[in-house]
Amino acid sequence: IDDTAGGNPVIWGAATLVSGGYLYIYGVKPYNGGGDPFPLYLARVPLGGLAAGDPWEYYDAKPGCSGATWTTDPGSARTLRTGVSAGFSVTAVNGTFVLLTSDTTSKSTTDNAVAYYASCPAGFGPGSPRYSVYQPHLPGGYLTYEYRIVPQFSHGSEVLVSYSTNTISTAENFADAAIYRPRFLDVRLPGIPGPSGPVTEP
Repeated sequence: IDDTAGGNPVIWGAATLVSGGYLYIYGVKPYNGGGDPFPLYLARVPLGGLAAGDPWEYYDAKPGCSGATWTTDPGSARTLRTGVSAGFSVTAVNGTFVLLTSDTTSKSTTDNAVAYYASCPAGFGPGSPRYSVYQPHLPGGYLTYEYRIVPQFSHGSEVLVSYSTNTISTAENFADAAIYRPRFLDVRLPGIPGPSGPVTEP
């Protein structure tokens, strides 16, 4: 396994999702050289198959919820979209699949949280509905990352979002450990209909 920046690998496990008898495993290329930032990929294995060593299947079609095809060749996996981050979440909320991520489509927006919606795990294409979730106001030299929905503390479209902060100053990090403390947001996801109930897997 080549996990160096020069090798430009897909890092699998950036997010996982259980749905329809499968464990879906999302991957991303966090380096990607001069290409589009943070392309997103998808693989799956039957529930229980990860521990059993079952072969993975990789999504190799255009993003969408019809005409899906899968292959056992990881080199044939196709990009769903770009502009996600190295760590994010995909959660089923009232029948809508929600990808919550940092917005890496531009260097000026990488601290912001955005949500993309789809009607299936492979539906997060370039045309997916996109919503702005959070735009932090940070001191100079600070950054945010790893936006995720926390399902066990969410209720329908009212979700708990966790995220992390950091600084580019090593000395400041050592001087103030509170910088690394996790942060949480209570968020009502826009455009998600239905009752406010526990977030569960479909």
